[in-house]
Amino acid sequence: MSVLGVKIEFSKLASFIEKNPNKTNKLIGPDKTKEDDTLIVNEINLPGGYKSWTSYIVQPIEPVSAYLYLKDDMYAIAPERLRANILLETKDKLSRQIDALKDGKIGRQRKKAMEWLSKEASKLTQEDRLNFWNILMVIGNIQTIVLGDGKCPTIRFAPDIRRWTNAYPIYIVSEDLTHVWKPHEDIMGKLKFWIDDMEKAGAQIDWPEAEGSKTELVEELSYRPGWREENNKKKKEELARMLTRSNALKYISEW
Repeated sequence: MSVLGVKIEFSKLASFIEKNPNKTNKLIGPDKTKEDDTLIVNEINLPGGYKSWTSYIVQPIEPVSAYLYLKDDMYAIAPERLRANILLETKDKLSRQIDALKDGKIGRQRKKAMEWLSKEASKLTQEDRLNFWNILMVIGNIQTIVLGDGKCPTIRFAPDIRRWTNAYPIYIVSEDLTHVWKPHEDIMGKLKFWIDDMEKAGAQIDWPEAEGSKTELVEELSYRPGWREENNKKKKEELARMLTRSNALKYISEW
């Protein structure tokens, strides 16, 4: 393994970990956090139940650190100094990857992404943090469900769920990127039912907007199960989200 250009043998890394005074600390799972009205700590609100997941508290708290919990299994167990080195090296690599982004909306956000990468995490607005997280997920080929707080949270998909594939696992992160959940098993087959249950419970799902005119959207949706004539009165933006939802649920149900 190489950190900042220095090769570290696994035996030495194991020695660092053995000397870590916090090595016996247990990871706090969703079922062990304090009892309040935060939806993400409730076992029924994780696909497959809380026993299907391992929860990590992100340290240090910043987007690239949360990214590394999903991208690099060694990062979560590394001593603090080594973790800081990995974080620094990863940021340097990400700066080159961001600079190489050229196409579409992501490419147009390159300059902003470089600012977000170098900015102190505590000074990022929620909107900037989520936009930056989306870019990190595209770069890392990672698929995440972003869970907001509260009894009726907002649920987002990063990257855009229309980019998702069954070739990659699905992770869950808290909206403030202080917690990440990694699955013990394949939860693809449970995802559609979980989304249905969350919507029925009042969660607000931030579906991306499909492209097309209102006429085209209505024509496409009119062939879908559950279409009602009164839906013709809905605004174009709402119809665009309805079409994305329909397509996404159909797609993931076939995985």
